[in-house]
Amino acid sequence: TVIGNLVMEELAELDEITYVRFASVYKSFKDLDEIEELLQQITNRVRGKKKSSVDDEAY
Repeated sequence: TVIGNLVMEELAELDEITYVRFASVYKSFKDLDEIEELLQQITNRVRGKKKSSVDDEAY
């Protein structure tokens, strides 16, 4: 649903753990591969934020 997707977008920005918990129920994962894919997406997003933050501090 639209509301569920909006909640997921906001949670992804606010708290990664809460996002994963919500997503695990909302998306009804069928197997471990789906969960692993979600975790990889979160990991990449967090690493991107950290890299961006470090780059900003350098200037």
